[in-house]
Order: sequence, then structure tokens, then C-alpha cells
Amino acid sequence: MMNKTNEYNVKFMEYRPHNWKMHYIFEVHPKIAEFIRTNPYCSKDYMDFYLNADNQFLVVIESHDTDLMLPYVKEIERIANEKDYEFVINNLITDNGKFNEFLKVRDLLENEFDLKDRKTQLMVMSFFSQLQYLRFYLY
Repeated sequence: MMNKTNEYNVKFMEYRPHNWKMHYIFEVHPKIAEFIRTNPYCSKDYMDFYLNADNQFLVVIESHDTDLMLPYVKEIERIANEKDYEFVINNLITDNGKFNEFLKVRDLLENEFDLKDRKTQLMVMSFFSQLQYLRFYLY
């Protein structure tokens, strides 16, 4: 299901093996990317590595089992695209611009998106928390 504007907030692009890890590439909505890039504490090189100029966000997973990971990727896309980008920024990545608590996101996934499976919740929360960390932390 798409949000009302028929734009996507998160779109899975590809995965690539990299040594003993797997790189998953997602394209994020330009407004989400712009918000993440406002971190004044993150070096340009670090930011560009994880969120490039084409708004492609890199997620590194220490597993080559893509068959195991692709259902989680589909859930990330589903959840990110059911609402508009402002909802994603203010509820899944942050708590209205402030650091978001893991359990608050889990409750939201369970109640707002009917995601009950704990393992899937953990993978989806991990995706959004990686965006949150890129937005708030010093690198």
C-alpha cells in the first residue's frame, strides 16, 4: 500500500555481497534524506558512505542469507510507505524530532501496523534506528 501521494518513503534497490557482510541499499524519500543530513556532528565522508547524494541508504547486515532477509525488507517497505514521510520522520525515525525509544517504535509497529512477529519487529526497528543514529550521533 502506498501513502496518499503515491510517492515512496523507502524503496529497496538492491543487495550486494561485501566480504563476509551483505550491503542492502534502500532509496529514501528526499525529505527524509534531507532531515537525516541535518546532523551537524556527522562527518561528510561518513554521511556520504551511508546516505549518498542519490538518497540511497546503506544497511550493512552480517549475513549472506538473502532468502532470510528479503521478507524483512518487504516489511520495511510496507511500513515505511503506508504513511507520509512526515509520519516516518516524526514517529519511526524520531519522536517528533527527538531521540526515539526502541520500545515506543515497537508498540507503534504492533498497534499501528499490526506487526506482531517479534523477530520481524526487531529487523524493522533496526532499520529505522540506523537512520535515527545517523541523524543524531557523532561519527
